[in-house]
Amino acid sequence: MKQYSFKNIILFPNYFLCLFIAITINICSYAQIEGRNILPSVAEFKDKIYSCEENEYLLALSGHYESGIYIEDTIVNKSFGSTTLYKADDNGYISDISRYSQHGGQQVSALSYRLKIEYDNFGHIISMSHFLLPSSIDDISLLISYKYNSIGQLTESVSKSTMPFNNSATTTTYYWSDEKVDSAITISNFGQRTLTTKQCYVAVDTNGSYNVIRNDGTIELSKEFNKEGVITRSVKLDDGVKCVTIYNDHGFEIYEETPEYDEKNSVSIIKYSDYEYDKHGNWIKRVKNIIVDGKEIPNTITERTIVYSSK
Repeated sequence: MKQYSFKNIILFPNYFLCLFIAITINICSYAQIEGRNILPSVAEFKDKIYSCEENEYLLALSGHYESGIYIEDTIVNKSFGSTTLYKADDNGYISDISRYSQHGGQQVSALSYRLKIEYDNFGHIISMSHFLLPSSIDDISLLISYKYNSIGQLTESVSKSTMPFNNSATTTTYYWSDEKVDSAITISNFGQRTLTTKQCYVAVDTNGSYNVIRNDGTIELSKEFNKEGVITRSVKLDDGVKCVTIYNDHGFEIYEETPEYDEKNSVSIIKYSDYEYDKHGNWIKRVKNIIVDGKEIPNTITERTIVYSSK
C-alpha cells in the first residue's frame, strides 16, 4: 500500500443535502454484548471519551510519465461534507452521533444523520432515537428501547418506526439469557400484518463462535471468535446470497464482500488497511480500498480526532 501525503490537498466545495434517502434498520443485525454494544459505532470505542470527530479524505488514482516510465500517483482530496461527530455523556459513553453530508450545488454541509443514545446507571443502553433527517431535526423516525432483568441481562427490545406516507411498524425482540435473539414479532399498520421470526443459536466452539439456524435448518448467520473473544469472521446468508466480513486482531473490518444485485451478479469487495491506533487501542486512521476488475484501488482515508474524558 502506497504512503499518502497530505501536503497538497485539493479543497472541494460543500453542498446541501437535498435528497432524502430512507434507511431501513434491522435491529437483529447488531451485536448484543452485555446489553451495551448494540451497534458498531458505540461498541468500537475503548475507554471513556469526551468527543470524537471523524473526517474523510477521498482518494483517486492518477499518474504521470518520467523518462518514459509511467508513475502511478494517488490524489488526496478533503471531503468537507463527510464528517461525523461523536459526543459522550458524563460517564464517557457515546450518546450523540451526528453526520454531515454534501449533495447538490450549495456550499454548506447539512446534517444528514443523527442518533441519540441514553444509558442507565450501569452503562446499559435503554433507548436509541434516530431522527428524520434532513426533513426534520426534531422528529424521531425510529425509537428503540431496551429492557433488562435484575442482573442486567438484556431481555427485550422494542423498535417503533414511522416511515413516509404514515406507515409505521413495531418490532418486539426477545432474547435468551446470553442476550442472543430468541424471536422477533413485527406488527405493521397496513392490515396489522404480523410476522414472527424465530432463530436458534448453536455454539460452534469454546471461543464463543456460533451459527444462527432458521426453522428450515439453513444457516442464516455465522460468527467466529478467537481465543481472546475477538470476532475474526462473519458470514451472513440472505436468500442464498453470501455476505462475508473478515476482521483484524483488534476486531475491526479488513475485508467485506457483498452482492451488487445487478444483471451480472457482481460482487462488491472492500478492503480496510493501514489502521493506526492511539494508546487506548482506538483506531485513529484507516484506508478503504475497493476491488475493481481484480485491481485494488484506494478509495477513502478516514481520520479520527479523539478527546478522552478527564473523569
